[in-house]
Amino acid sequence: MTAKQDARKHQRVATEKPVKVRVVTTPGRFLLWTRRMLCCTRDVSTAGLRLRMDAPVAAGSRVNVWVDVDEGADVRTLKLAGTVAWCQPDSIGESFFVGVKLTEGPRRAMDRWSKTVLEDLRRAEGA
Repeated sequence: MTAKQDARKHQRVATEKPVKVRVVTTPGRFLLWTRRMLCCTRDVSTAGLRLRMDAPVAAGSRVNVWVDVDEGADVRTLKLAGTVAWCQPDSIGESFFVGVKLTEGPRRAMDRWSKTVLEDLRRAEGA
């Protein structure tokens, strides 16, 4: 475990879930993309997500993230808001890892997200 991982306040769980991302603003300019980019989570916590994306996104960019969560027999789509903390190319240069710190969004969505991540952590610890 690296020192950076030790310093994290929120426990992460490895999970690959498809999500959609829209960049709302980038540092120094307003940018509203009308299309949502499909990408995949690599790991998640109650405070953020690490995504694998096909294109880089500048640190400091504000993003919206849509993620599907299971609710019994139903699936609900949550819209989360966040800020890109960092962006790095993968080891072979074909995609980018993007760290997103979640910001205050709709309380119900954030509460549901936290509940989903905690359930995933419990399952991972029991495996």
